[in-house]
Amino acid sequence: MLLEPPMIMKLRPFVLTLFSLLALSGCVTAPNKPLSSGNAETLPSILAQGTLSVEQPGTAYDPYDYYVRSDQDTAVISAPQEEIAAQAPDYRNVRAATPKKDRVKVAILLPLSGEHKKIGQQMLNAAQMALFDVGDQNFELMPKDTKGDAQIAVMAANDAINQGAKLILGPLFSEEVKAVRPYIARSNIQNISFSTDWTAAGQNTYVMGILPFEQVSRIAEYASKNGSKNFGVISTEDAYGKNVTDSFNNAVRSHGGRVTKLLTISPLNNNISPDIREFVNYDARKENYDAALAAAEQAVKMNPSNREAKAKLAELQLVSTTSDLPYDTLFVPVGGELGRNIVNLLRFYEVDNHNATLLGTGVWDDAGLIREPAFNGSLFAAPSPQARFDFEQNYTNVYGERPARIASLAYDGTALAAVLANKGAQEGYSTDQIYTRNNIQNPNGFAGVDGIFRFGRNNLVERGMAVLEINKDNLIVKEPAPITFQR
Repeated sequence: MLLEPPMIMKLRPFVLTLFSLLALSGCVTAPNKPLSSGNAETLPSILAQGTLSVEQPGTAYDPYDYYVRSDQDTAVISAPQEEIAAQAPDYRNVRAATPKKDRVKVAILLPLSGEHKKIGQQMLNAAQMALFDVGDQNFELMPKDTKGDAQIAVMAANDAINQGAKLILGPLFSEEVKAVRPYIARSNIQNISFSTDWTAAGQNTYVMGILPFEQVSRIAEYASKNGSKNFGVISTEDAYGKNVTDSFNNAVRSHGGRVTKLLTISPLNNNISPDIREFVNYDARKENYDAALAAAEQAVKMNPSNREAKAKLAELQLVSTTSDLPYDTLFVPVGGELGRNIVNLLRFYEVDNHNATLLGTGVWDDAGLIREPAFNGSLFAAPSPQARFDFEQNYTNVYGERPARIASLAYDGTALAAVLANKGAQEGYSTDQIYTRNNIQNPNGFAGVDGIFRFGRNNLVERGMAVLEINKDNLIVKEPAPITFQR
């Protein structure tokens, strides 16, 4: 079916909800990282309302509380559908006319029923918003329900192919992507999946999910240029943990640093406290502390007017350990409840922002972790929050709830498809010439609500990342994301 725009009374222009052709420079070559496909030559050309702007260092975002609506906004959301529809703009009437061509059909495969239907529906809502922003009358989006099941995803993909889809967006889950990949390859069309499993990429299938490798490289670069030399790593005892650890080790070595201590933790381990205690040398540091405290107390007792001894005693009474850690920076690419437990235990065992800078990845971009006091002062790399902030606020105004984090992938994927279709219509392409490998792998890339991105020769997404600091429920931009792939 042809999706109509969402029922919208008012939509603020997005900042960075633009799609633009950017340009590339040679980069990473590790097997699990994007392989560059050429050199970037241009800055983004703006294809939607808004401006592509650079965030200022120090900009603060409250990413999980901003979406409190006014009474007027609430009334809009709760108004009868027919009343909203009467006032909603029709994107077909506000788009610049494009040459009359065959309709370009694009399928989007999502779990629209079953266990994951809420996420699927939110992603479909985001896709509708992209249609409103950049679609035109010659573009048709065909939703297909996968129910989150690999075999149903195969049937949905084949159904889309039989109906003339020239590009397939999705599916979401790794098992689904791997299941549909050979069928899509045989049909000779392209597939942009929303998975974060880099092993699912290949043939005609691209992985668009936010991958850890740029995050690792970005945070290692930032820490190194700000003086970090010796790094500790706490990661999970699984394939993800191994890949991220290897990537981080290579990144810090490329900047002259080294990993001095490594701890891997099983996600099934229910008692990690002894492991963390040993990793931070707590017992030795406590023993040194007890000796230093006893010496300071004895010095003050022997000479109560000894200012130096009294100052040392006052200093020691503020802590419970002494002596340096074997690292000045600690990388913990672990999210969820396990990540929360690790960081709280680090703080309990006297590892704080004074003796070791704490680093993470985008798995920390989570309301529960950002609000956890133990994470204050920690740094991680993630896509720029600036554009997503506007996207999520707009989504909330329209649908009355905050979208899932990954809904932005559906927005960006749909907008990419619509923009390429518009460009193809303007240049007189046939529908078979629009979604070619060269067009999707344009080295200049695209700019969307998750910042700039492009696809490499190995079909993995490459993204521009910002460095963010967690600070009392807020995210502070320490270093903005780039707005071009030009070097």
